[in-house]
Amino acid sequence: YMGEFLERGMVWWIDVIAVLGTIAVCALLFPQVWYNFRRKSTKGLSLFCIVVWHISAIPFIPYILLRHLHPALLAQWICFTFASIILDTQFFTYKAKLPRPIAHVIGFFVFLIVISGAGCVGLYFLYVHVFPNWLNTIVGGVVPSVLTAVGFVPQVAVMIRKKTGEGFSYGLIVLDLFGCGLALVLVTYEPHIDPSVVSLYVVIVSFQLLIFILKTFVYRNNVVQPSAHPIAILAEPNNV
Repeated sequence: YMGEFLERGMVWWIDVIAVLGTIAVCALLFPQVWYNFRRKSTKGLSLFCIVVWHISAIPFIPYILLRHLHPALLAQWICFTFASIILDTQFFTYKAKLPRPIAHVIGFFVFLIVISGAGCVGLYFLYVHVFPNWLNTIVGGVVPSVLTAVGFVPQVAVMIRKKTGEGFSYGLIVLDLFGCGLALVLVTYEPHIDPSVVSLYVVIVSFQLLIFILKTFVYRNNVVQPSAHPIAILAEPNNV
């Protein structure tokens, strides 16, 4: 994979874009992780959104290998998956009615890593040895794009329903826009452009722009007000 890529050769500015985009994407979820840790809460963040983002990365990582895309994209999505697992673990920890033992938290984290790794390896085997090319494109390219879009919808719905952007970190938004914008340049510079890969980054950039507008201009001064009413608790963003 790396040997074939190096033989193709790249211009210097593409390498710069690759490095900058990788740094941004690898770091994009960690401001959200820190934001949650500081508050000891995931209020305002949709669990469904984070889980679906995590799932969407599983078929895409081996697809990058299959299509011999830029290695920077592989690094980006591995880091993104790792950070998604941390966020999943934060939901598992902070949503508990009673404090969870640290052993349970670590066990849950390790379990997600093992499942994610096994999913990537299994799908790569299917891509190479079982699936026809058209099915590879659907599973590895189209499905992640659709899942990513579906994952964004409840997060946007949470912001509109609660009339606040409190739960979503600006760091996540800015780094995602910057990193995925640069990644979009990378995938369009490939010798053979894969429309399904391009569509994934278009989906991400479009939804993050929408969330930025909602958080910055529409619901700028609004803050989530906690409620003790049982019905209101069921409607909290973490239950989406």
